[in-house]
Amino acid sequence: NTPIKVNTNNIARADAAIDRYERLTNGLIYFTKTTDTPTNGIVFIEGGSLNADGSPGCGNVTNTPEPSVYVSFTFDNSYALNGLYYIHLGSTACGDAQEGYYPSAIAEHELGHVLGIMGHFNGFTGNEGLRNSNMFAVIYNMYNNPIGSKAEDLNIEIVAVPSE
Repeated sequence: NTPIKVNTNNIARADAAIDRYERLTNGLIYFTKTTDTPTNGIVFIEGGSLNADGSPGCGNVTNTPEPSVYVSFTFDNSYALNGLYYIHLGSTACGDAQEGYYPSAIAEHELGHVLGIMGHFNGFTGNEGLRNSNMFAVIYNMYNNPIGSKAEDLNIEIVAVPSE
């Protein structure tokens, strides 16, 4: 795996989310922090989060730095996610650091979307973060298998969230 370029814009809970992913996956997922806007990568933005209905939300992913409810994920020939994604944290109606189970939980959830979790499920509904065992198992197994693996070739491990 190659490092994912990320600009956290010095948002403490974004930095904490990046650090938690690297630490809990034992480097299976890792990032290179940058202060510019990467061609392929992630930029965290303070504020401007919108819910699907356009109302102010706690966190969302977009393709633009401006607030939006739209995101289009792109993949390369190996099925690896590529492109530039913006993670908006908080809004006038939501202090994401307070609404999550812990300050970086919503940042971790939105990062999960950019890393390939497209839908929601029990343990990945919005405010649980990477410390939820269901979310952790999904993200761990996604990155513990080669990109483009066929279903019958997947090696699925039963994993627990490491203690911190």
